[in-house]
Amino acid sequence: NAVADVLFGDYSPSGHLPITFPKNIGQMPPYDDYSMQGRTYKYMREDPAYPFGFGLTYSKTEFSNIKVNTSQPGQDEALSVTVNVANAGDYDIDEVVQLYMSPIETTGGLPLHSLKAFKRVALARGEKTTVSFSISPADLHVVNGDGEKTWRHGDYTVTVGNSSPGELSVRLGAALPQQTTITLK
Repeated sequence: NAVADVLFGDYSPSGHLPITFPKNIGQMPPYDDYSMQGRTYKYMREDPAYPFGFGLTYSKTEFSNIKVNTSQPGQDEALSVTVNVANAGDYDIDEVVQLYMSPIETTGGLPLHSLKAFKRVALARGEKTTVSFSISPADLHVVNGDGEKTWRHGDYTVTVGNSSPGELSVRLGAALPQQTTITLK
């Protein structure tokens, strides 16, 4: 009955992918290469078949009005992010709102994107809500080549949407994400 409810539109699906699906085995590094480069959404530069965090629903989600508490958080300051999320479609939905940080310059082994937080929100058709995230200073650290968490100064893009950042997600049907830029000082 549960599958029939989804197939006939009585329930809108809300699952999102927990992994990245490559287009083919040629996109993956050799099996004996244990580095993370080229693996997962964090380090894959080529478009996969389906990106991490991607998922569709029968409704239409819209994101707007992203705000941060500071554009230059320090090492002892939490980052607060808010975004408006609206269900602009004809079905009630559960949406998984995802917050990613991406360094503008990817040097020194930094991941291309890092999922920092997510929240599942229930939205009736036509409903709009504000989703808030609080990212602790410890969560803004990255792991260096020695496996230690370090603070990496620089400019980052904060992206909030319903899939990992990238044009492929939007082409496949994800909502247009909201972005802003911060500087870790």
